[in-house]
Amino acid sequence: MVDKRPLIGLDCRYERHAEYEVLDKLYIHMPYHHALIAAGALPLIIPIVDDRALLSQYLDALDGFLFTGGLDVPTHAYGQPKHSETKECDPKRYACDKLLAELLLQRDMPVLAICMGQQLINVAYGGTLIQHIETDIQHTQVEPGQDSFHPITIEEDSLLHEILGTTELEVNSAHHQAVDRPAPGLRVLARAPDGVVEAVQMTDRRFFLGVQWHPERIASRPEQRQLFTAFVAAASERRGSI
Repeated sequence: MVDKRPLIGLDCRYERHAEYEVLDKLYIHMPYHHALIAAGALPLIIPIVDDRALLSQYLDALDGFLFTGGLDVPTHAYGQPKHSETKECDPKRYACDKLLAELLLQRDMPVLAICMGQQLINVAYGGTLIQHIETDIQHTQVEPGQDSFHPITIEEDSLLHEILGTTELEVNSAHHQAVDRPAPGLRVLARAPDGVVEAVQMTDRRFFLGVQWHPERIASRPEQRQLFTAFVAAASERRGSI
């Protein structure tokens, strides 16, 4: 009998139609699915709903959860006026993601948060964001669909170092915001040369990791595949223990 793949939930984007609500869309970008399937997982998109009990039931069925990227976290969530460069995600998405983040604190479930996903968990747990990065390093895309690249430095005594086995890594970059004040319980694991936070970890969990770059887009690189392999392995271990 073939072992069942661990079931990994993913949050999704919400695109509101300008005229007709029946044409609203939920979607994610395909590289997330490709990377998870290649690592041995079974991805499942969790729809945007505002029902805590329903979301809890979804999470009860899962072995792990991945927060995906997207537009910016609404600034009211961390008590700042809106910067001119800030492009907020739809309030429905943030409300659902915040509920998911709160519910995940009640479970020792492996979590991976990518780009806006890292920013989301930081805000949801009480941290703040840099709304617009202005340094000598380019963190935004070169053009739509083409990420920029830069090095990061990883703390030795960290989950990320344990997974990747290195303190130096080149990553892709497609963001203009970043973690400012880390939320209580979140430890900074990696930074870019300009000090921008590139990875965080929830310290009281076995696997609860946020990364600012997009490993799913460069999963052809062995070290980026290893991140998904470790995440899926943690989800498989949880499946086997319950």
